[in-house]
Amino acid sequence: GGGVLSLGGIVMDTATYEVTAKGMPVRLTKTEFAVLRAFVENPRKVFSKSAVLDYIENYVPDGEESSISVHISNLRKKLEEASGENYIETVWGIGFRFAKEKLGNS
Repeated sequence: GGGVLSLGGIVMDTATYEVTAKGMPVRLTKTEFAVLRAFVENPRKVFSKSAVLDYIENYVPDGEESSISVHISNLRKKLEEASGENYIETVWGIGFRFAKEKLGNS
């Protein structure tokens, strides 16, 4: 289903795959979009790599697990280039999550 997701300055249109970070357009691959969607839809969850993979398989059935780290670092870099901010935190020994300070009090 189409819809618009927004969190902490990121806006994602699930129909058109358009993403903006603080109003700046971010060009993502379908896989990167699916990874970002995992974090935006589950803002307080810490995802292991395999949890990210499980999630994105619903949207991009051809994702390869070996490249999850690459997708996450590309996604992080693209968001940072657009907005000047880091949206994805590494939780050492566990995985990744949407950056806590971007959640505000919502």
